[in-house]
Amino acid sequence: MLAREEITQGESPKPKLTALEEGLRGAILADNRAKRAFENLVAHGYDADRLIIHLTLWARSPEVLFSYSARSGLPTRDGRRALERLPLKLRTVADELVEQNVCREVLDPKFLRLNQIVQENGGPEMARCLELLPQTLLMYSRLLTRSVLIKKGFARHEKTLNKHRAEFTRIFVDSVKGATRKDRIDSVVTLFNLASRHLRLGESFEKRALAAQLRRLREKAQLPPQPSAA
Repeated sequence: MLAREEITQGESPKPKLTALEEGLRGAILADNRAKRAFENLVAHGYDADRLIIHLTLWARSPEVLFSYSARSGLPTRDGRRALERLPLKLRTVADELVEQNVCREVLDPKFLRLNQIVQENGGPEMARCLELLPQTLLMYSRLLTRSVLIKKGFARHEKTLNKHRAEFTRIFVDSVKGATRKDRIDSVVTLFNLASRHLRLGESFEKRALAAQLRRLREKAQLPPQPSAA
């Protein structure tokens, strides 16, 4: 994958487009509005093939990078809350099993010998696994809690998908400005929307919102590094 900050123009061998990039080019040329936007950037100095490559990188790279992060393995906010409540439920069940002495009653030899459910699931020997059920639930509760905490700890230092998308948006528009001397937001928005539809990103873009986002991103990128705490 092309390094993110290397989305720039330069004197280098003409790149060869992949099938994905050729497909995006075809979709752009088949759409009158997108074709005009594409030709506008090319006419002002953006190499046509590199424009397709960089637009494809803008579209695909955030999702690829995010998929390798610990954050991508976390469930949604509601799912995470439900998962965080599960260890407590498991401990509660384990405590109730011990307090009610249910396992001992179930392990009564007469019950094991006559109960059809027990016989269909491995018989008395298999049923004795019930003796370990409270301890098993407690262990699972602790393991689950630790796993969630570890994932949250790693994820805290990694970018969300939206942050990856924002960074690649800034880089792409900066590359447009570097090649054409202007941001040319109208053309960029048109190409973003076409690429989003063609590659099924499920996103839509509007000129004013993109310009405001770009301003914030550039200001943030120019902030001096904060001194570390002593």
